Amino acid sequence: CNTIIDKGQDITYYAPLHRDEHSVEVEIPFLQVALEDFSLVPIVMGELSLEACQKLANALIEACKGKDVLFIASSDMSHFYEYSVANLIDEKANRIIEEFSPSKLWDNLASGDVEMCGGAPVVTVMMVAKGFGADKAKVLKYANSGDVTGDKSRVVGYSAVAFFAAAEEGRGRREENATKDSEANSTAEDAGYLSEEAKKEFLKIARETIVSLFDSGRIPKFEVKNEELKREGGAFVTLRNSGRLRGCIGNFKSDQPLYITVSRMAVQATRDYRFTLSPVTKQELADIDIEISVLSPLRKIKSVDEIEMGKHGIYIIRGRHNGCFLPQVADQAGWTRREFLEHCCSDKAGLSPDAWKEKGTEIFIFTAEVFGE
Repeated sequence: CNTIIDKGQDITYYAPLHRDEHSVEVEIPFLQVALEDFSLVPIVMGELSLEACQKLANALIEACKGKDVLFIASSDMSHFYEYSVANLIDEKANRIIEEFSPSKLWDNLASGDVEMCGGAPVVTVMMVAKGFGADKAKVLKYANSGDVTGDKSRVVGYSAVAFFAAAEEGRGRREENATKDSEANSTAEDAGYLSEEAKKEFLKIARETIVSLFDSGRIPKFEVKNEELKREGGAFVTLRNSGRLRGCIGNFKSDQPLYITVSRMAVQATRDYRFTLSPVTKQELADIDIEISVLSPLRKIKSVDEIEMGKHGIYIIRGRHNGCFLPQVADQAGWTRREFLEHCCSDKAGLSPDAWKEKGTEIFIFTAEVFGE
């Protein structure tokens, strides 16, 4: 304890903080079962900055070098939402955690897009794990209180997540799914024809989902008869207000029917703060236009010459970085193929503009059937 205090600025011993705070001690029964004999250093964090998390992480790394230490962050996740909404919010949090980006998690916590009462400890432990060479995060189990009590009207979410070094596997679930998809569908490039009836029903589902979310906090259950809506596949939902982009969220792969994927992505698109730094509000709904992109399976390419502008979207992966653009983005921006690739690397994947040229960068293409209100 003294070493950690000595190594870190603004780290001190203050006993009263532990009198009413149970987030540390709630982990003790699990540790007693898993480890039996151990010593514990309990640390409580307040509402801090990302810089403060890094300071504590640096202190822990310095104090624990050469020692066999297990670092644990204790936190609830979303609080008091209806069951299905909580699942969506926590699913996004888990996805960000598995991307192993402490700063991205912090940004999403700050915006309210995801929720954790112990967000600072989770971010700090991610930083510490990286400092000790961890390169992978894996969600071991997710559940919420409704799974135990049966009361799904107001639930609290929980995850068990492990951070560890696994260099050969250190890409994340999204990359693994993309690679598997491309191998299984090496020649597939067709998003598939959708009837006008199906398109209208998809848009209706997206709209009703968003309205219900704001009115009641619940996602409606849809009775779907059209088989086009029941097939599995990826989809993106894009929201615009008077032409201004307000949200764009999607999945390349889903093991659920498309109509459920569209409904879920519609919810997440309302919480996409990246474009205006604020989620969609109820007052905006009358001005929100919805666009849906139903995707073909991903196909890995060997040469960028395989990219047909206006037809193909791109998904770029390098290490733990990844980013995508839908096919229509290049047309709307008036980009060349090179600009399409450069902007995807720099704007979406957090890479250098020329990363698409580098060995080890993987590029996937896909098509999309795009329709809107």
